[in-house]
Amino acid sequence: MGKKLELGEPVIRGYLHYAYQLGILSRVAAARQWIYSNYIQLVCDERSTLVPLQFYMPNDAGYNWTLTCPLLEQQVISREMITDYNVNFLKFIKHAIDNEWYVVCHINEKYIKDTMAYQRSDFNHMMMVHGYDNEKGTVQVSGYNNKRQYASWEVPKDQLEEAFYRNKPDFLEEQMLRLYRVHRNIDDYDAAFELKPIAEGIKCFLLSQPPDRNIMLKNRRVRLTFGLNAYDQFIMYLEKVCNGEVRPNHIPLHAFMDHKLMMINRLKYIMEHRHDLDLHEYIRQYESYAQLLETARNVMLKSSIANKFEGVLDIIEDIKGLKIKEEQTLQRLVQGLD
Repeated sequence: MGKKLELGEPVIRGYLHYAYQLGILSRVAAARQWIYSNYIQLVCDERSTLVPLQFYMPNDAGYNWTLTCPLLEQQVISREMITDYNVNFLKFIKHAIDNEWYVVCHINEKYIKDTMAYQRSDFNHMMMVHGYDNEKGTVQVSGYNNKRQYASWEVPKDQLEEAFYRNKPDFLEEQMLRLYRVHRNIDDYDAAFELKPIAEGIKCFLLSQPPDRNIMLKNRRVRLTFGLNAYDQFIMYLEKVCNGEVRPNHIPLHAFMDHKLMMINRLKYIMEHRHDLDLHEYIRQYESYAQLLETARNVMLKSSIANKFEGVLDIIEDIKGLKIKEEQTLQRLVQGLD
């Protein structure tokens, strides 16, 4: 016997918490308006060399690495509650899944088969558990596999248990186990199409304006840039890569690509409800932007593996040109949606 919670194919895969949220919500029709009203803004932390760029999607505490959709119920449990009170971790996982909860926690991927770190080195990382099979003695997990691809696969339950107990989280938030499920009162949610919040979000991105009531700006440890201006900060990061000042990271380029893919889906969603708007030309433009960024991501990935960064210089020129093109596209789009 066992149980497996469904996960759809997420548009955004560059960061796991976005992939998890969209994977859960992909089967929830009422979530579409929320999804396309969000994932518009990009934020770049000038002081971060590890993760210089991502979507702006913080929770109420300003933490930008968790699931935030109001259509999801959430529970938060600390590792200490498991370890200090001798809670059986695997029984806890099974009980959660039996009650429709997806479990997101940080584990040591050194002990999880089919990951890049398996049997090589300690690696504290996020992983979702969303199924189990008692007969096989396995659990279903989702994360990045040993091909650096977002995927879902089975691992022995003993591996998951060892990976949990042998992990050493780097930050306080990583010590939390977070449980998510689709809200039981989902039918009460107003899922009607609204163009205004989508159009305002796109305009905010174009003008590089910080979102209203921006709690992240209260954090003195970060220095944030938003919207199109994030391109400039990311170019500075790439220049540091070329100079050997920071380690290369292909994930921000993947986030840039995800941003364009989400825009394509957003424009299609708008046309579903506003038949008077012809956005096909904008979709074609964003398809070309996404293709360019996919190529740049692959170059960065190969460069980081080979430890040779000649190709990064070409990426810098591509990003400079892309910013100019997208700014022109967005100016026309904002006028068309006004």
